[in-house]
Amino acid sequence: MFLKLFFVFFIIGMFSFGGGNAMFPILLREIVHKHGWLSQGELIDLFAFAQMTPGPVATNAATYVGYKIGDVLGAVLATMGVSIPSAAAMLLLLRLMPGHQASCHTHNVFAGLRPVVVTLILYAGIVIMGQSVYDPLGWLLVVGNILGALYLEVNPIILIIISGMLGLAFN
Repeated sequence: MFLKLFFVFFIIGMFSFGGGNAMFPILLREIVHKHGWLSQGELIDLFAFAQMTPGPVATNAATYVGYKIGDVLGAVLATMGVSIPSAAAMLLLLRLMPGHQASCHTHNVFAGLRPVVVTLILYAGIVIMGQSVYDPLGWLLVVGNILGALYLEVNPIILIIISGMLGLAFN
């Protein structure tokens, strides 16, 4: 079981481009649908919690799932599994990039990757919204947070605190 946990998160780490939010579809497929380690609702709650705690979402999610499945050793192995691919890729890119930063090929690769990252993040948002926003307060918070973040440039920490307090007060 521990080896499986490590390798599942190793694969998640290898193919999670675009950060923690973009990895949601992979987590949904692997953690919920394929292995049944969490329900979809639990994954959404984990995602909300992982967003609010310090550190990368991927690391927080791996640590939580690993702990749930295999206590401290599971948490360590899942966290290592999700972290090793990105650390190795970063070290490799650091060796290769200095002479290629201005390359049109490098620019074109990143230009091609940006839209897929946006797509993965939007997918995560749509799935999470479908499971999480089910009453008028939820819709008010969605609209209020979008307006607060985009137009008023409110600090995300303030939005999290206000939303949590409103959820506590009205639910």
